[in-house]
Amino acid sequence: MIVAGVVGRPHGLDGSFYVGAPVAALLELGATATVGGRERAIVRRAGTDRRPIIRLEGCDDRDAAEALRGEQLQIEAAAREPLGPDEWWAEELEGARVFDGEHELGVVRRLLALPSCECLEVARATGGADLLVRRPAIPWRDAVKLDVVTLFPEWFEWFRNQRHVSNALAAGSTLTLINPREHTPLGGGQVDDAPFGGGAGMVLRVDVIDATLSGHYGCDATALRGRRRVIALSPAGRLLDDALVGELAGEGALTFLCGRYEGFDERIVEHLASDVISVGRYVLAGGELAAMVCIDTVLRKLPGALGHPDSALEESFSDALEGLPEYPQYTRPAEFRGWRVPDVLLSGHHEEIRRWRLERARERGG
Repeated sequence: MIVAGVVGRPHGLDGSFYVGAPVAALLELGATATVGGRERAIVRRAGTDRRPIIRLEGCDDRDAAEALRGEQLQIEAAAREPLGPDEWWAEELEGARVFDGEHELGVVRRLLALPSCECLEVARATGGADLLVRRPAIPWRDAVKLDVVTLFPEWFEWFRNQRHVSNALAAGSTLTLINPREHTPLGGGQVDDAPFGGGAGMVLRVDVIDATLSGHYGCDATALRGRRRVIALSPAGRLLDDALVGELAGEGALTFLCGRYEGFDERIVEHLASDVISVGRYVLAGGELAAMVCIDTVLRKLPGALGHPDSALEESFSDALEGLPEYPQYTRPAEFRGWRVPDVLLSGHHEEIRRWRLERARERGG
C-alpha cells in the first residue's frame, strides 16, 4: 500500500475534505482508497494537485469528514502509474546510497514529511549526526500571510519584536492587524451586545465581524474561508497540536479571529470561520494570547525563523521523533553536585547517541 495523503479539514457540507501531503497522481476519481481500515471509492475530485479536495463513498456530510481527519489515504501499489526516468516512490528510496559526486554521503533511512517540504533522512557513511536532504521537487513554504482580527492590536507590538518572529517577517511573512472597531456599521465603535436568553457578559456581533472581513478583504465574508483558512479561537475548538501546526504552516495565508468578553455569536463560527482552534481546555480573557501561540508555532516551522535550519526539525512531537516528546537535553558542566550527564552523550558515538535519544523520547511518550 502507498500513502497517497492524509485526510485534512472538511470542505463544505457534503463530506468533501482537503488532502494533506498529497500524491496527486494516485487521487483519481474512481480510485479505491483504504481509510481507517475500510476501502472507499473516491467519488469527487476537485481543487488542485498541490491542494486536492476529494470526497469518499459513504462520507456524506461534514461530520463524517471530520471524523476521518488525520487518517492516511492508502492506495494499492498496483494502482500506481509507471514513473518516468529518474523518478522513484518514497519507499523505494529507503536503503538507497546517497552520493555527492563521487563521495558517498550515506544511506537513506526514511522520508520525513515536514510542514514546508519533504526531506530524506540520511545516515552518514562516516558516522555522526544524520543528514536531512531536502527533496527539490517538493515546494518549500518560505513565508505565510498572517492576519489577526483583534480589538487590541497594540498587544502584538511586543510579539513582533521577538527574534524568531522578526526573522520570519524579514524573510517575507507578514503580520497584519485588523481592528473591528474600524469597520463596524454601528455607532460609537460598538462591536458587541448582550446575549439573547440572558446572562452575564457581552457577545461579539456577527454583523460586525462580517463587515470587518468584507471591508478588509473586498469580498463577501462568507466566501473568504474558501480562499484562506479563517480560524476562530475558542476553548471549544480543535486542540492545537504539532500535526495541526504542520497543516497551518503549509498554508499560504491564515486569518485568526480573536474573541473577547463572552466570545463570538455562534453564527460567526458557523458561517464565517473555516476552523475553530483551542490552545487548551481553559479560558483566557481574549483570543490575542491564543493567536500569538498559534502564530509562534507556525512561524518556527518556516525556514530561517529560528536561525539554524535544523532547529525545528527534531523537537517535541516532530516526525523526526515519531511524534514523541523531545529527549532530555544537557550542557556544561558534565558533573554538578554529583549529578552527571549520561555517559553516552559524552562518548562521541553518534549512532549510540541517536538511539539513546529516541529511547528516551519513547519513554516520555509512554
